[in-house]
Amino acid sequence: MNLRHYLNVVIACALIVAFDSYCGTAAEEGTRVVARVFGKDVTAQDIGLTADFYKDTSAGESASCAMPDPVEKLKRLIWNKVGLDYVNRNGLKATEQEINEYGEHLDASMKQNRERRKVKLAEIEEKLESASLTAEERKKLEKRRETLVSLAQHDAKRKLSTLTTQQKKQMKGLIYAEFIENWKLNKAIYEKYGGIVAITKFGPDPVGAKKEVLKDYEKQGNFVILDEKLRKKFWEYCGQTPKHVYPPGEVDFTPHWKKPIKERNN
Repeated sequence: MNLRHYLNVVIACALIVAFDSYCGTAAEEGTRVVARVFGKDVTAQDIGLTADFYKDTSAGESASCAMPDPVEKLKRLIWNKVGLDYVNRNGLKATEQEINEYGEHLDASMKQNRERRKVKLAEIEEKLESASLTAEERKKLEKRRETLVSLAQHDAKRKLSTLTTQQKKQMKGLIYAEFIENWKLNKAIYEKYGGIVAITKFGPDPVGAKKEVLKDYEKQGNFVILDEKLRKKFWEYCGQTPKHVYPPGEVDFTPHWKKPIKERNN
């Protein structure tokens, strides 16, 4: 064996050992318990926590503009458990009356949309018969017609569902209950804790109150974050001020199904 061949063998062996060591370390890191929520272990792998999380943030980069994804995942995981527990403890489960009210509102809204789309489709069909349309106008109308026809076909397919009436009712009840209980939870904690409320497309989000609830649950020992850096970043994330918030006195937790049905543009 010449010297060059010998060195190549040595280097290859070293690389294999290093790779095995890396894989072993990565596997151990993935199974490391970083938090415990209601008695259940949360591992680094569960929230996608890797060694990159522990690297120093660059000088011009703050935690608020480069929030690690694992922190967001941990926040979601903890809040889902805490929120469900809060609902159960405080009698905030959706009632049958509330579920029926939600369903009636949704059915009426969908019926209105179907009727409006039907009228709009007829108007477009009539416009497309005109010979005075420009190529661009015709293209836009045809694209809009295609969308409306697709929505009508989707509505028709829903009617052909193989589910029984009882199965449909049960499935809808579970879905509706989740929306209702989320609204009741948000309203209840805001009334108790106050704080900043974010403006979102899903309605008001009481981020300030959620942070206070999480503090209470941590004090009660319902969850513990064992990794110090992860815990620090977690609370920094919970304390961030949203981009869009309600001005004081303008927060309205009236849910959309208790408001008049609005016309939509699509």
